[in-house]
Amino acid sequence: MKKVIKSICAKIKKGYFKYSSKLVNKLVLLFSTVVLLVIVLQTLYSYQFMKAESVNHIVQSNYSNLEMVNNNIRNYLLDTERFTTPQLNYGSLMTAISEANELFASNIYIEDYIRNLFYSKKDVEAIYLHIIDNNKCIYIVRNQNINVRVNMMYQDNIQKRSWFRYLIDSGESTYLQPLVSGEEIGYTYDKNNCFLAHHRAFREISNKECKAVITVIYNTKIRDEILKDIPLGSGEKIVLSIADQPLYYSDDIYRTNLYKNALVNTESNIGNNFYNFELDSKQYMIIYNASNYMNLRLAKIIPFSEINRSAKNIMKVNLTIGLVFFAFSLVLVVFSANAISKPLKKLTKYVTAFGDGQLHKKFQVCGNDEIAGLATQFNIMITKIEMLINSEYKLKLAEKNAVLKALEAEINPHFLYNALQAISTKALKSGADDVYDMINALALIFRYCISGQDIVEIADERNHIENYLTIQKARFGDRLMVTFEIADDALNVHIPKLSIQTLVENSIKHAIELTSKPVEITIRCYVENDKFIAIVKDNGPGISEDNIEKIKQSFIEKNYSGNSIGLRNLYSRLKLIYGDKANLSVTSDNDTEICFVIPMEDNNV
Repeated sequence: MKKVIKSICAKIKKGYFKYSSKLVNKLVLLFSTVVLLVIVLQTLYSYQFMKAESVNHIVQSNYSNLEMVNNNIRNYLLDTERFTTPQLNYGSLMTAISEANELFASNIYIEDYIRNLFYSKKDVEAIYLHIIDNNKCIYIVRNQNINVRVNMMYQDNIQKRSWFRYLIDSGESTYLQPLVSGEEIGYTYDKNNCFLAHHRAFREISNKECKAVITVIYNTKIRDEILKDIPLGSGEKIVLSIADQPLYYSDDIYRTNLYKNALVNTESNIGNNFYNFELDSKQYMIIYNASNYMNLRLAKIIPFSEINRSAKNIMKVNLTIGLVFFAFSLVLVVFSANAISKPLKKLTKYVTAFGDGQLHKKFQVCGNDEIAGLATQFNIMITKIEMLINSEYKLKLAEKNAVLKALEAEINPHFLYNALQAISTKALKSGADDVYDMINALALIFRYCISGQDIVEIADERNHIENYLTIQKARFGDRLMVTFEIADDALNVHIPKLSIQTLVENSIKHAIELTSKPVEITIRCYVENDKFIAIVKDNGPGISEDNIEKIKQSFIEKNYSGNSIGLRNLYSRLKLIYGDKANLSVTSDNDTEICFVIPMEDNNV
């Protein structure tokens, strides 16, 4: 019923837009009058407000926001300094660095250390560990591949870099280096995506000698997420700097003049402040927050044109204007909407009645306006829906009859299975053991085939194959030899029912039935690389290349009517259950080998 109601609503909406030209004109006239009144009143009151009040409002509203965001930036930078600080494993790391050129285990330890650092933060773009004694550099760089590897190279130019000399000469442990200006640091990085490099010196505890330097290059993910908390209006910009070096600019138009004039040359006051300046004959206001941590500054640049616009926006929310707007709008909308919506309300009642199942009620069409057009469409839809409901009722009756017939048909397989059991018992009592074995195997095969399970364990499939072979060996005797090679870890794997049996049946059909010589069939099942592999191999006469191509062609043809129906059906089942992760292949050289592969990740063990 819900679908029916949704269909009705869609039809009414479609009919409304079809016949809405006159109604739209009425609504446009109404709301144009309301907007015109609001604009006139806004213009009369806008001149009463002072720009100073707008400036004060903007400054006060941005102080707390900039202070919060700048504090988050400071915490983020402090976290980058703590990120590369080894805790309890500092001694082990220094030992590995000292022995990196001699012991393979030390290299593995360093690689694991770098890899763990790399995957612990999503904004790490690259990590370089430079060992000073041998200029060996062990590094990892983020790329498009899923598996990112740790690599090694030799570099002899790192020790000439200014940041390296600073760490060595100053005795400091860390150095934060902004990359916004594209400064060369001796390592490869994405200049469009990276903004900060953090260098840390690893020193011997005893003599403070620097043995290695690790460099972590950060991309802009976390930084940009933090800066998103700053709301920006039209023309407003953000500047972020640390130690008088840029960490972020909104765009390149402020790259030189703004940085020099607005941030570097101003007084280093800690906390919130603001001032005005002129650039390219335009007036701007800068509101900033300065932190005592490395002179970290976050500034917001607002054009005075936007400040004036903000003053006008403040006037719009004035209570007096709002009340006047509400009063005039309410009077106009109430009187006008009542006249327009009265026929619509009447139509709504009929729609509601229809939703409650009263299909016999139809809307009385009066006039020739848009509402009359909607009513006509509504009556047409009622007629069509009555026809659809009657049709659906007949379909449900037919469906119930089909279910009853299916239940009746289900009785026959169980009757046949019980009859086979009775015959096998009679054969056993008569001393016909071979007949008993064959009939019992056939009964078990039949029971296995009619069971409701579509996915079974390897062990169940093997028992079924053994029952199947009991009957086949009665036909072929010693000419049929079968060997099972099932790995222990594959016994509990779940596979589609009759999948391996299909391969065995194919080998019997195309091998032993075509020759008088003995044929050996080998069934192998094992798990490898998170995949289950089943192989059925025989030493029969083989399959020609032409027939193999026909088999492969049958897998992809929609209306195939040749041989290899069993393999084609198995291939379709595997693809339906596992998708492109499953495969079925046929090869024939000295021996014929049929193999199917399914993924273990989707296996319901």
